[in-house]
Order: sequence, then C-alpha cells, then structure tokens
Amino acid sequence: MGASFEPAKAALVALPNPRTKYAKSLKNLSPLYVPKLYLLLAAVVLVLVCVAKPQGVDSDARVLIDGLDFAPSIKMSGISQQLIGGGTRLKYNVVKIYAVGVYMDAAGAKRALKPYLGLAAGALQKQAGFYKAVIEARFAKALLLYFHRSVGSSAVVDALRDSLAPRLKAPSLAKFREVLQQMLGDSVPKGSQLFFSCRGDNLHMSVSSSSSPLLMQDKTICAALFDVYLGSSPISMQAKEGFTLGFAERVGA
Repeated sequence: MGASFEPAKAALVALPNPRTKYAKSLKNLSPLYVPKLYLLLAAVVLVLVCVAKPQGVDSDARVLIDGLDFAPSIKMSGISQQLIGGGTRLKYNVVKIYAVGVYMDAAGAKRALKPYLGLAAGALQKQAGFYKAVIEARFAKALLLYFHRSVGSSAVVDALRDSLAPRLKAPSLAKFREVLQQMLGDSVPKGSQLFFSCRGDNLHMSVSSSSSPLLMQDKTICAALFDVYLGSSPISMQAKEGFTLGFAERVGA
C-alpha cells in the first residue's frame, strides 16, 4: 500500500460578494458608515471561525523548528501523525544541515507509552526505557528532514549510512543505501523535505518533490533509524531534547 504525506489543510471562509443585491443597498449608506459595516462583517466572520473550532486546537498553525516551517500533522496511509518535536542537525557543531521533526500517531503512542504519560520532560530524559519504547514501537511514526541548504545526495546517503552502520546488518544497510540513493538522485536542494515514515516493518521514504514514496520492508530498519535520533548517542541532541519536551507537552500531558 502506498503512502501519502499531506499537511493539514486550512479551512476557507467565504466573505460576502460585493456584486450581490446587497451591494446595491450600500449606495444609499453614508460614506462614513460603509467602512464600519465591513469591519462589523469581518468581526462576525472571525467570531464564527473561532466558534467552529475546538478550543485549544489550531489546525491552521504551523510549527517552526529552527526557523523552518513544519506542518503540524502529516497523513500516511490514512493515519494522521502529529508533530511531537525536533531540532537541528549540525555539522562540526556550527553548520546547519537540516532540521528534523518527529511525528507520531498520538493515539497509538498513548496506548504503547502509557507508563510515561504525565511525566515532565526532565523526568523522561532520565528514563532510558522511554526512548527504547519509542524506538521499538510499531505504531505509525515518522522523521521529517527539512534541509537548510543544498547538499549532494551522496553526502546525505553516506552520512545516514555511517550512522546506521553500527545498528544494522550489512544486507539491510546496503538495501537502505540503494533505495535512498535511487530516490534522491543527484542532489538534495535547499528546502527539500525528506520523509522516513515507519509502521511495523515497513519504511516508506519520500521527498517533497516525489509523488510515489518508495517502500523498504525490513524488521530492523525502523528501530535503527529512530535510534540514530533518539538513542543513547543521538546525532542531534537538540532534536532528542525537542522531541522529549514535545512529548511531555503534547502527548503525555
């Protein structure tokens, strides 16, 4: 089954058409009154929009991670995944390469990670079992790599291969490298979004310019990939901390 990655869609509100019969009546109003009437109409529309949405939920909101605009949710094979948190991947601790966001099926996460609900971020950071449970979980979860700069595809492939090498057997590592290189082509332009979406033993890989995610089936790849970012030696401590804080606030609260 293919996977699709869709940002949450903003609701549209239709404003009154000035060419309707009601516009004719405006001709009879005082010039000073007309602007006030439109301000009143705008206020009424704003109130209706606010009432229509659940309180505390803003489906139109975008989330910034190190200045890059992340969708608050994505959809994979019909399953909505919520952005939990993330951070920046640096090279030489100076150069920004990409920001990474961690997404999860919030309902599945609450069931699988029940022992960790209600804990503050500081407490979660001391729970090695928490990260292990997330890494090994089989509910839908994803990593989104959003690139700050243009990078050669071979550099991206080689960097991820080197990070995964201690965590995967040679055949799985070779297969991952092959599929990723096939998908990326020659380069990864600035602004590219690279998705790694997991569910069970299935890893779907997609770039923002691709309409057909590629599938890799392997029993170890998803855990290994999440261990790169959330394990005991993460390649971005900022991303791990951002995920932990987001989990405590958005899922565990």
